[in-house]
Amino acid sequence: MKIFVGDRLIADEVTRADSMLNRFRGFMFRSHISKGEGLLIPKCNWIHTLFMMQQIDAVYFNTDGVIVDLESNIRPWRFCKPRFKAKSTLELCSGAINSNSLKIGEVLQCSA
Repeated sequence: MKIFVGDRLIADEVTRADSMLNRFRGFMFRSHISKGEGLLIPKCNWIHTLFMMQQIDAVYFNTDGVIVDLESNIRPWRFCKPRFKAKSTLELCSGAINSNSLKIGEVLQCSA
């Protein structure tokens, strides 16, 4: 799956964490997350970075795909606060928010 904001490609290797196992595992125990890689976690408004080996960025968005919050460079072994306006979360490699100039209010779009 690919994620866009307008005509800007944000991530081109996005996995949707539909199963409980995929949601639980996420990016844990991974030694590297490539630029362009992402994990879309539906029905999720908070995340943790337990057992992660590197920093990540998180994009929180509502049911319309509107970005409601952003968190950059989340270090391993952290719990992030819940974002009550968010309905899903997109985890990306650290630096993706800045390199893609993502802003609150922009709309994420998915394509196969």
